[in-house]
Amino acid sequence: MSQFNQNGCDYDSEGLPPSVRRVERERLRLSVDVSEYLLFFIDERTFQNDFVNPDTDLHDIRGIRCTFNPQTNALIAKMVTQEHEQVTDALNDEIKIALDPMGLRRATFSYRSVNIDVGGRSKQPDWAIGPGQPPPGTQKRPTVVAEVAISQTRRTLQQDIELWLNPSRGNVNIAIAIKANRTRPLITIDKYEWDHTNGQAQLSQHIEVRENDKGDKVSVSGAPLRIPFDLLFLRPP
Repeated sequence: MSQFNQNGCDYDSEGLPPSVRRVERERLRLSVDVSEYLLFFIDERTFQNDFVNPDTDLHDIRGIRCTFNPQTNALIAKMVTQEHEQVTDALNDEIKIALDPMGLRRATFSYRSVNIDVGGRSKQPDWAIGPGQPPPGTQKRPTVVAEVAISQTRRTLQQDIELWLNPSRGNVNIAIAIKANRTRPLITIDKYEWDHTNGQAQLSQHIEVRENDKGDKVSVSGAPLRIPFDLLFLRPP
């Protein structure tokens, strides 16, 4: 059974528009061990109505992160796994712990799963923050973004990092690539900044979290993760 909302969109008995139903069905059908991604083709109006319109509030509860290109009408839905949530929650907690002694625990704004305009495309980060009150003359946008990859290749992860850091697209100051390995007890955390001279993302820090073969010891190299104050808050301390 279906019904129509005031904009004339066909909704099912659970209140889901057809495009969201398709994504939800595929998310449940496919195993994330095969792929973290689903590709759909929908027009921009459908994307705006079904995935961006705040009245629907669906994009934040369906376990996906969306990237939409209006030029090709391609919607890439990234499946959010339990590993994704654990990693981003841990990162968020560590950031809050670091800001707490400075009295800045509530001074940031979270952009996790928020649609961000990246050079004409719409993209939702796995995790992102920016200043809650940006300095005068600056836009309210994320300044630090993190993308988490489980089965995703490093090449695809690197493309996301380049997209976020590119001044004409995401224009963030720091992009963090976190790669978790399901077959080996290893997590890598790479921090990137934009090299304006060469026009590309530049690795500025590499961290590894590794468990030994016995599983009774965890070693960390390259820590702690360093995020300069001015790059996060767009102002000096």
